[in-house]
Amino acid sequence: MASGANLADWQQQPIELVGVVRGLPDASEFGWRLTLQVERVLTAGVTVPSRVQLTDYRGGNWLKGGSRWQLTVRLKQRHASANPYGFDAEQWMWSEGLLASGAIGKNPQRLADADDARAYIDRLRAAVVARIEQALGPGREAALIAALTVGDQQGIDRADWALFARTGLTHLVSISGLHITMVAGLAGLLARALLRRWPTRRVPPRVVVAYVTLAVATFYAVLAGLSVPTQRTLFMLAVVVLMLLWRRASSPFQIWWLALTLVLLLDPFAVLAPGLWLSFGLVAALMASTLGRRRPPGKWRAALAGQWAVLVMSLVPLLVFFGNVPLLSPLANALAIPLVSGLLTPLSLLAVALPWDGGLQLAAAVVRLFYLGVDWLAQWPPWSLPGQPWPLLALALGGTCWLIAPRGVPGRALGACLLLPLLVFRPTLPAPGSCA
Repeated sequence: MASGANLADWQQQPIELVGVVRGLPDASEFGWRLTLQVERVLTAGVTVPSRVQLTDYRGGNWLKGGSRWQLTVRLKQRHASANPYGFDAEQWMWSEGLLASGAIGKNPQRLADADDARAYIDRLRAAVVARIEQALGPGREAALIAALTVGDQQGIDRADWALFARTGLTHLVSISGLHITMVAGLAGLLARALLRRWPTRRVPPRVVVAYVTLAVATFYAVLAGLSVPTQRTLFMLAVVVLMLLWRRASSPFQIWWLALTLVLLLDPFAVLAPGLWLSFGLVAALMASTLGRRRPPGKWRAALAGQWAVLVMSLVPLLVFFGNVPLLSPLANALAIPLVSGLLTPLSLLAVALPWDGGLQLAAAVVRLFYLGVDWLAQWPPWSLPGQPWPLLALALGGTCWLIAPRGVPGRALGACLLLPLLVFRPTLPAPGSCA
């Protein structure tokens, strides 16, 4: 940071600065919340973080992504209550690279819009959301299609987020690695089919298919905002494509480690985000479920083994981050993954790419079918446990790794014994009539 007064000395004091709105503004309970990339500070002797979170309490979504403004703001360093079993806002801010938050003052002045690639993507995302809402109106259908196409999750109601959490389908609502893999795979299949009909002589078909797959995955990941799951999938896919082009063999775990290294090099604070642990951890569990086999298992057996590995390995992270485990998650995912990733997401992307609103209406019909199943499955309560001490969580994590260990590891079933302390633990309750 440049020399000058510390932000702590200027908290809640008016600071004038110039910055660019990044991403899509979020309608919060009290106003519009946005991320501002600070370009320069006009108040003499003041230094602020390069990215801050601002709230406009006047309402009205007039601060668009990619627009540049001269603003008077009042900032404060981000901090949160020390509740070990509640949402840690400070940790979330660090994971997002936002080290200060504040409010926008009076008389904002709009300057020339930013013209970099990121600003162009933000404007494209906003235009897609506006078109979806214009065609479908506000509601569940438009909110979910916007989330699956451009990663705009702000329109999804809290009640629907609770439904997804109770059924273990939260990962399907955001643009995850599964969506990017499916869309990129469909693009690769289409490219291969076209090359069979119109072959090329200068470039080998495998090279064309590889580049098309990677290009589609990259565009979709950038359009989605490059979250940790999308970065992981994009980097792993890029390594696979490079290995294919160079004709070099690489194990799945080597690709996994390389992708994890790239994510952490680009964003070290990603370790504070639950998405990193869930994304990379569950992918590692899926790969571990196929190790130690002389021959590949059948499709149904591989699917069941993968669901078992994901269910077991997600037990401890879900308890740590969310405090409960949706028991119907395997059934819900078995039904929802083909519908959402295989049908709804490609259909939604195709619908927003075409100038015909009929595709959006068709995607909305699929969304209504999806919500019928979610509403029914959410009637079954999740499995909740009280806050657990870290030693029991570490013991249970070791037990889950033992349970999904490759064939040949002795006593794998004994790993379940390491889960028992977690299951039977009950915290000391306050005495009747006491306040603590």
